[in-house]
Amino acid sequence: MVALATMLGGCRPNLSTERGRYGFLESHIYDALATKLGCTTARVSFVMTEQRNGARYDNYRAEGCGQTSDLVTHVSQEGGLVIWAISVPPSKDAFVSAAEQQMQVVARFELACEAVDVVSLNGVIDAMRTSYRATLGARGCQRQASYDVLCGDNGFVDGARDIVCTRVAGPGSSTP
Repeated sequence: MVALATMLGGCRPNLSTERGRYGFLESHIYDALATKLGCTTARVSFVMTEQRNGARYDNYRAEGCGQTSDLVTHVSQEGGLVIWAISVPPSKDAFVSAAEQQMQVVARFELACEAVDVVSLNGVIDAMRTSYRATLGARGCQRQASYDVLCGDNGFVDGARDIVCTRVAGPGSSTP
């Protein structure tokens, strides 16, 4: 995630509308895209605005240099200071897949069973889409367990998305 704080002079953007936020972001976003995507010809299109706890998060789609990526931005204004955050996040499906794959290894060991199925029972992704918290269920060899996990996005490592999930509570093992 990239964050930028800018002091405004006499001209303040209207950050209460998508158009006003996009106008402000447009003057800053392409440098951030060049850094995050390694692409100076990417173009951005607006997808939707999501409101959480009174804050606005604008979702965009960036395309260029043979890549397509989601962007999530958040702009807030406190007096003459504008705070802008941008995230080039993984999809929710990528978080779910990473959580299930990583907890399958744990479940195989703890349930002493190679034939383990792991499924996400519920999950919540944060507004900037940089972390995911979920409860996963595992079943195999007439045993079952549940795991609470927290997954974080470490960006790209060796050209691939790096999502790391950590168990934040012990398993609730039981037999059916």
